[in-house]
Amino acid sequence: MNDVALKDRGPLWRRIVSAVRTAPLTVSWRVLVVGVLLGLVFLAGRLSVQKPTPIGSEVGGSAKVRQDDTDVYVARKSPGDVSVDTGLVARNATKSDLESTKGALARSEMGTLIARNHDELDELRRLGERDYDEFTLTLGAGAQRVRVVQLQLRETNPKTNEFTIKVLADDKTFEKKNRSVNEPIFFYTGGSRVPLELVVNEVTKTTVSGYLSIPKAVAGAPPNTERK
Repeated sequence: MNDVALKDRGPLWRRIVSAVRTAPLTVSWRVLVVGVLLGLVFLAGRLSVQKPTPIGSEVGGSAKVRQDDTDVYVARKSPGDVSVDTGLVARNATKSDLESTKGALARSEMGTLIARNHDELDELRRLGERDYDEFTLTLGAGAQRVRVVQLQLRETNPKTNEFTIKVLADDKTFEKKNRSVNEPIFFYTGGSRVPLELVVNEVTKTTVSGYLSIPKAVAGAPPNTERK
């Protein structure tokens, strides 16, 4: 009797299997019982699996999405639909690029940003703080109009990257001698309190190339509609 009591204390599944094996059942019934047992074991395993934690958490009817260490809250269009505000992400990226541009470009003694080539000049245009007109002056070609001023090349020295240029602005003429490449030349025109800025980026035997930087508020400066 003690042996019977010990057997009854075993696991339920073991007792059922033992009963199936010892009971006078047909082979078909035994297969059916074993199949039911396997199905119960499989169902118990599925129920024990934990549900995954959602990546985004709802905040006041919006979805909180992680984007490059930046929390961006966007409205749900429908239940379960999470969309990222791509416009906001793009604006943040553009702002970051402009800040990087300001840090990379050189500055003059007056605090203005100086472009040393065409690519850097395009970056300055993106900032939108001033207008920029590129020019190429040739020796012996006379004065050339660049927006509100006239420029005339007088001398060049490609060995030392120096040049001499004459500027005509507001019926006044002045000459800047032996100026260096990427050295800004400041002057005022049109009654503006903000100076214009002339920069030469390249000097050859017969030409110089550079740009004229014009404040937005300069009177008499027509908008620059030329495509660059």
